[in-house]
This record gives sequence, C-alpha cells and structure tokens, in this order.
Amino acid sequence: MSELSPEEIKRKDAEYIIRPWSIKPLIIKESKGATITDVDGNEYIDSESAFFVLNIGYSHPEVVKAIKDQAEKVIQTTTFQSNIPIIELAEKIAEITPEPLNRVYYTTGGAETCENAVKMAKQFTGGFEVVALQAAYHGSSTAASSTFTGMSKSKVGFFPLVAGIYHAAPPYCYRCQFGLTYPDCGLKCAQDFDRVLKTESTGQGAAVLLEPIPGAGGALIPPDDWLKEVKKICETNNMLLIADEIQTGFCRSGKFWAVEHSGVTPDIMCLSKPLGGGLPMGAVVTREDIAETFKAGIPPTFAGNALPAVAGLKTIEVLVKERLWEYAKVIGGHINKRFNELAEVHPLIGDVRFKGLMGGIELVKDRKTKEPAAEEARKMIEMLKVEGVLAFPGGISGSVFRIQPPINITMEEADKIVDAYDVVLGKLES
Repeated sequence: MSELSPEEIKRKDAEYIIRPWSIKPLIIKESKGATITDVDGNEYIDSESAFFVLNIGYSHPEVVKAIKDQAEKVIQTTTFQSNIPIIELAEKIAEITPEPLNRVYYTTGGAETCENAVKMAKQFTGGFEVVALQAAYHGSSTAASSTFTGMSKSKVGFFPLVAGIYHAAPPYCYRCQFGLTYPDCGLKCAQDFDRVLKTESTGQGAAVLLEPIPGAGGALIPPDDWLKEVKKICETNNMLLIADEIQTGFCRSGKFWAVEHSGVTPDIMCLSKPLGGGLPMGAVVTREDIAETFKAGIPPTFAGNALPAVAGLKTIEVLVKERLWEYAKVIGGHINKRFNELAEVHPLIGDVRFKGLMGGIELVKDRKTKEPAAEEARKMIEMLKVEGVLAFPGGISGSVFRIQPPINITMEEADKIVDAYDVVLGKLES
C-alpha cells in the first residue's frame, strides 16, 4: 500500500471503507507530537488530539518503545489468564484514582466501559433506571449511543431504545434552558436530576451517568459546585454516581481527574481514550464492595491486551513526570485568553469556555439571539486545513469547535491554532 500513489490510496479508501461521516477523510502517513502529515505531504496541527485520545501526542517515543519491547514478549492473553502489564496498570490506576476506588475491570473501549459501569450499578443497587444528561455522549454501541447518549442525532435509525433511561438538563450556562444565570440560578440544571427522578422514574434508580465536563455536547464547563449537588441527589435516592472521565481525565482539565475540581468522589469511574496510549483500551474503576457484587458474564475478548497496557502505563508515567495537569492550566489559560481577544474583533464567536486544556469556542450568527452558526462552522473545516489546522465542529448545535490538542503542545503550536482561526474567521466575516 505504501508504494501506491496518493490518488490510488484515496480511491481504495473510498471504495472499501464505510465512513461514519460525510466529511472527506485525510489519509495520514505520519504523525508526531501534535502534528500529522497526510499522503500528499501536507502538515497539520491536530487541535483535537485524535478525538481526545493522545494527551501526550502522536507517537511519543517512550510509548513507541514500550509497545515494541512488549510485542516481543506477550501481546494477547485470554480472559482466563493474565499478564504483567495489565496487573501493573491496574495497580497504577488504583494509585492515581480517588480513594476508595481500587478495583479495575478492563474493556476495549468507551462504550463497553460505560455499559459495564451501568451493569455494576444495577447489580449493586438492585435498581435498573439510569439518568444521564441531554447533552451526553457515552459511546457508539446501541445502549451507549442510542440511549445513554442524550443527543438526538445519535439515536436516528436505532429505535426502539433501551428502557429505563432518562435525561436531565445539561450544565449549559451559555444556553441555560431555564433562562437563568449562575450563581443566582440555584443550580437549576443540577436540580433537574431530582425533577426527573420524581416525575419520570419509577423509584428503581441505579445510577446517574455523566461526564464531569460534557464533551461532545460542546465542551460544557459546569460550575464546580454542580457535581456536588448532583452527588447529593444520588445519595438521597440511593443511586450511584458514575463519572465518565473518558475524555476529561488524564490531566486534560487542569487536574488529573475532572471530578477533583468539585472534590467529589464518584462510586464508579469510566476510563478509556488516553488509557491505552493510542491503542484500544477501557476500564471501569470502582470500590471493593461494588466490585464484589459484579458478575460480568462473558468479558470482552481483547480486554486486558498487553500492548495498550504498556502504552497506558508509559502515558501515565509521562503525565506524572512532566506534571502535565499543571501545564494544561498554563497552555489552556493562554489559549483561552487569546480566543477571548479574538472574540472582541470576530462577532461570529459567541462564547469561549475552557477548563484547563478542555474547551472550545461556540460560533453564532448573532450574539443577541445566539442563533448557532452551524453552516459557517462546516465551511471552516476545509478553510482551517488550508491554514494547517485540523478541527471539526460539534456540540448540540454543530457550531462548537473544541480546542483540545495534546496537552504537551508547545506555546508556538498553540498560537498557530489560534492564528488559523483568526484568519479563517476574518475571511468568513469579510
């Protein structure tokens, strides 16, 4: 394949691969750090870390070496066996997650992780109902994508949905559906969980499943006391709190875990994306009493593969060694400041929101009406590529660009991302 021309490679890609989106894909030939190179030789800064997976960048040399070394020893074992890397990784996860979370169940990705977390909650509580967020995203399986996930575009074509799943209002301060403003709002969005449980639930609740910072909904940055209030509602209703840290964890938000901003310890945590260092891996992390009641049934075949385990171990080692949660605050603060400066001259920018290096900008046609600029956002995809930046709009309205590059991105690369938006927004507004 490598000897084929770029045109032939693209033709084969289009002929054989089913694409989930209509966006024409870049075909990547090489990648390192925050930069990727396509088969035509064009270079781009990836402002979304391969969909929020590569917190220490593409092809980190220490991760690559760890994978190579392990590949000569053990790669795959059955779930009736074990291997040294997954044992060491489980110990490390228990060390870095909030106490008393110290038991690990491996999966192969985010959707599996969220579904098994819910299974744990159901078995432990005896209930079966789950409350998630309207703006949530928890994976691409039938239950995770079509039911736990709150956005309607993930449900089309997949009915009937799984029963017993309800959705509460997201902490979307920029577009508060109650027309309120923090802090005078009394955390009405958090109280909406209580409303759902009182008016829609049958009283057989098992868990609340949420991202501490809803990502796919548009990098929604909640007040720090929002999660505290949700946790209280869980405790009042004898339900477990499941924190989906798949996108928010591993230093992304300026803390190692996003739940640390609120001082809340969840009953169960969902991990994936950065956990495998770029290879498929997930894990449900919980405390001992919940683990003891869990009967998994048939586990995923590739759960506990040794290669992503060593890649994950090395990724965690780099994150800790370089204290990248601290750098996330520095670089995220810089990008946030620069985008707020752009907002003063570009009326298309309606909102800028960041927590560490998790955040983005929301585009609007009019700042008074806040009408989403989704069409303009779609146009910007190719325009940003011309400026050397890879980015995709999302969020509930399709008008939010999430700015979440590798955490160890350089200041120069961060400035190039913002400069590209400055150029493209200027062209759209002229």
